[in-house]
Amino acid sequence: MQARQVALTGKAFNADESDETDENSRHSSIYHALLEYRTGRKPLIPNPIHTERVKADLLSQSLSQSALPTHAFSGGVVPNVMQTQATSTSIMPHVLPDSGICYDVEATDEQVSSGMRIPRFSPDQIANAFSRSAAYALNSKEVEYLIHFLKKPCVKDQGPSRQLIRAKIDAFHEDEIAMSGGSRERLAYPSGSEDAEFGVILHCQSTKGHVGEFWDPENRTIQLLIEKGLSPEFIYGFDWHWRAEESMRRADQSSCPTRRWPKGLRSLHDRFSSGLLELLPLPWVVIGGGCAKDSYRRTLSGCSKQLTIQLADAVNLEIDLNFHGTSLRRIVIYVPHPSSAFFKPSSAYNVGTVLDASINFILWLHHRDGNSNNFIETLSLISPGVRSAAPLGELYGYVARELNLGRNLILDEYKPAFLSWATTYLLESPVSVLSRGDSLAQSIRRKIGNQISSTKKSNGFDAVQIGRKGPAARYGYENKLIWDGQRVSVTQKGTFKIFLSEDQESLELRGGRPLQREVSKSPNPVTIHFSDEEITLQQDGSVVFQTTCAQIKDQNLRARWVAQLRVESREKTASMEAKIPGHITAITSLI
Repeated sequence: MQARQVALTGKAFNADESDETDENSRHSSIYHALLEYRTGRKPLIPNPIHTERVKADLLSQSLSQSALPTHAFSGGVVPNVMQTQATSTSIMPHVLPDSGICYDVEATDEQVSSGMRIPRFSPDQIANAFSRSAAYALNSKEVEYLIHFLKKPCVKDQGPSRQLIRAKIDAFHEDEIAMSGGSRERLAYPSGSEDAEFGVILHCQSTKGHVGEFWDPENRTIQLLIEKGLSPEFIYGFDWHWRAEESMRRADQSSCPTRRWPKGLRSLHDRFSSGLLELLPLPWVVIGGGCAKDSYRRTLSGCSKQLTIQLADAVNLEIDLNFHGTSLRRIVIYVPHPSSAFFKPSSAYNVGTVLDASINFILWLHHRDGNSNNFIETLSLISPGVRSAAPLGELYGYVARELNLGRNLILDEYKPAFLSWATTYLLESPVSVLSRGDSLAQSIRRKIGNQISSTKKSNGFDAVQIGRKGPAARYGYENKLIWDGQRVSVTQKGTFKIFLSEDQESLELRGGRPLQREVSKSPNPVTIHFSDEEITLQQDGSVVFQTTCAQIKDQNLRARWVAQLRVESREKTASMEAKIPGHITAITSLI
């Protein structure tokens, strides 16, 4: 009996060993099929700066590996496999990559001061994790279909004609307008090549006015994808729901603005997007956002299989393999919407991690180069805090910096997250604001001030009525257009202001502590005086401060003071003519 138990135990061990061997064999076959898929795509020209270092890294990696890495599995999830060595997208590994955790030191040098290390998940390690997860979750037939899918040739020139797609889109637009009663200009069009091997599907556009193609360079989400390295030259993109919303911000905080649509209208969009996918090849698709993900998943058959690759705690890649009959139709990777972190800053790092890892992997598969860490680097700059709160601290930091530099900040001196918020708030591109010669920070500041004033007026707010003083009254002045010879007050920091009108911002200059110390020597008032080029403060008949407009560093402030000097000069000339009517005429005749 004991001998029989030993024999049975031995058979069980042999069966487990056999299963593990089969799984490792499937893992290796899938991984090398991925490499073969990549080989069949147009190769990049290797970057000469990094090629030698990468070759050395790969050689060292090869020498250090003597066997396939093994992991325990639960429910098809590959745990803790990432955080990687940097690998050029133009060099193909010859061995299964190490799945340990490491950091790219060069990529993190800039983040040391902030105390944050940015992991990079190399595409070949994602390929390894994908292969292992598929080997575990799929049966032998499904593995066969997957390998066949990866060994198929490039689908170039095999997609439907653009005319066919456009005809179907136009027909859909007609049906949609008839059902929704909405405007045609609010319906979007797709972008890219109909025979592309890589698709990007998002939710719906959030913009005002006319909506054009999906790939709109003025759209902040598309700007992030462009920075990543994506282009309509090799992708096909569209929004699952084609009618634009004016904003993704909803008063009821519902998960999706299209939830307010009539059920029939939403179903019309779902059916058209699903049908469009059936027409297009798109073997690889990235779907961004929960609504588009849920909508697409409702179209899948029961034969589809889901893979989950764990990058870190609570950070996973979700992948669907869409099997149809005896073949694999499409592989879909789900990612957060690229703009979602701006609405929930606490999620920014995880969102960036998933986006970078997923898109890096697909770019690598298709021999396309890209910015490997741009989502993590961009989204991690978003300041955590109140959801959707305006970054006022950052705004006034930019205002102060412009005052110190004496010039407007250029685009590259603003953080990407701030630029994204500015685009939404101003309803125009920061590039457009700066191209006019305006200060972006001051433009936002003025709009905030105007909106506050407008809101107060619409609410019946009256500062005088409730006993509150306006800025001029607080400083003991009235608003005046002419200030020559008038009294001004110098603050403890050496700043003085003049107030022109309620609808104009005060004009101020800084004399600093030296001015404050000088005027504090006497209790007598300080007065301001203007010449053609100079602004002067006098006390007790002596000059205590003097500057020219040319010395004012801030461009906007300088322009406003120049305008004020012209007003003061015209007033002096008019006053002189009024006092001595024949004086100017006599001088003119002598000349």
